[in-house]
Amino acid sequence: MNLRALLVFVVAFAPTAARPDEPVPAAAPQPPAAPPAPPAPASTLTDKTTVMTGEWVTSGRSPAPAFGMDLLLGQQTGIRPSLAVFSTERSSFVVEGYYGGLFTKFGGSEAAGAGVRWVTTRGGLDAVTLGPGLDVLFHLNDGKAVILAPTVDVAWRHCFGERAAFVLGLNAGVGVGLGGNRNNGDDDPVAGRVTPLISFYTGLRF
Repeated sequence: MNLRALLVFVVAFAPTAARPDEPVPAAAPQPPAAPPAPPAPASTLTDKTTVMTGEWVTSGRSPAPAFGMDLLLGQQTGIRPSLAVFSTERSSFVVEGYYGGLFTKFGGSEAAGAGVRWVTTRGGLDAVTLGPGLDVLFHLNDGKAVILAPTVDVAWRHCFGERAAFVLGLNAGVGVGLGGNRNNGDDDPVAGRVTPLISFYTGLRF
């Protein structure tokens, strides 16, 4: 009887004892870690920096029009080219020139001049712009009066294309005589005297 029990035990447990050295099944592979997010494109960072801090216009690209040409009619009747040297999305610092006629209390003659202007706007397809500026104007004929001219541009601007615009506005201020004489043949000095300056203008920005 004991022999039969021993044989049953050996038959039942022999297969298990014969495989003690089988390797343990390997663990299931883990999914790979997600790759890190790519850095923001340099152009996006540059555009955000430009909007916040402005941009010196040296590469032909700016967030606002870089060049302008105006036609003035009034006490200043002539052309006024301008160039933006610093721009943000809603303002520009420009240098400007002038050539044409100048008709003031000091007389009327051919004139030329130059100055600077800070132009601001609230933005949008159609907007009002304000542009305080300071110019020096020179009568080129008899008397050769020199005038310091603080003025303000108030204009309506319509934008089209990427950054081009059409403007229509009013330039108004005063002219303060710095030197020279009235253009009346009497050698009457203009230094310290004041004359109004009012002109309408229209032009393009691009």
